[in-house]
Amino acid sequence: MYNTPMPAYSKKDQVKPKIKKKKPKNLLTPLENKLDKLWSLKVKELAGYACEYCGKDTTLNSHHIYSRSKKSVRWCLLNGVCLCVSHHTFSSTFSAHKTPAEFIDWIELNRGVTWLIGLKTEANKISDKITVEYLQDLIDAYGSPKKKVHSED
Repeated sequence: MYNTPMPAYSKKDQVKPKIKKKKPKNLLTPLENKLDKLWSLKVKELAGYACEYCGKDTTLNSHHIYSRSKKSVRWCLLNGVCLCVSHHTFSSTFSAHKTPAEFIDWIELNRGVTWLIGLKTEANKISDKITVEYLQDLIDAYGSPKKKVHSED
């Protein structure tokens, strides 16, 4: 009943394992990562270490208004807004990710139409090739963020 012969396979039918080639190291990546962290800290510092929507001062996230993939404004502080985790991601009534239309309306109301148009113009520019020197200049310009000061209420 189960004595069916196995089909014969030739060498060309055998699957050869694919060998992954090592990608050349990207010299920009460590600087980009460092700048991403510094940008996030500076956005929180500019907001006074509080959610710009509700004022909560714990579990804060720095949100890019225009995506990080838009290199022309990826590290622009004007492209950032400090939000508590609820208003960044989780709330179904107001969240930068779950209710983007409401979020953009709020940004426009709080920062102004002219400001939003200016940011959009910058975001839609084709950015020059990012260089190590450019990233290092941004890191130097941002400096060290100030530490959050805890008040004694």
